Amino acid sequence: VTEQNSSFDDDFLAEIRHKTHSMNPALAVECGCTPLVLTAFGAERWYTGKPIQRGMFAFAPSVTDMPCAVFEPDGRFAGACSLKEGRFRYDFVVPR
Repeated sequence: VTEQNSSFDDDFLAEIRHKTHSMNPALAVECGCTPLVLTAFGAERWYTGKPIQRGMFAFAPSVTDMPCAVFEPDGRFAGACSLKEGRFRYDFVVPR
């Protein structure tokens, strides 16, 4: 979420950024998501919009068609993706 492209006010955007910091793998599971942790290489690809591949993740459990919560190697929430028709697709990316 960037201020320049948003119709939301600054306080609302700040609240969104603050709340994404509380997302963690345990909470992701409670929300019905599969948590995935990016490798350093995977994080670089994630933030540049490259096609998502299993090799981007430090550990990729058996993923079904449920949403995945994606985390950086240091645990920061990076966004979400889904496996659809055998391919990962971006749902959203949280800016660094």
